[in-house]
Amino acid sequence: MTYQELGQFIKQERKKLKLTQKELADLAEVSFRTIQNIEKGDRISEKILNKILEVLNYTAIVNIEVKSIKK
Repeated sequence: MTYQELGQFIKQERKKLKLTQKELADLAEVSFRTIQNIEKGDRISEKILNKILEVLNYTAIVNIEVKSIKK
């Protein structure tokens, strides 16, 4: 999922809960500007993402790919 797609997902879920950006920001204990930027597709830290997803009743699952580096 790209940051743009993640931002759209958060916006969609926020609207399903009938929350404004300000209300989501307050509940997630982040700034209003942070929510605006995320919904526009800006990067988001894992810590802030988890706070927002908790309010939206979701959990993030992060896939980590490990590759062998052969010299």
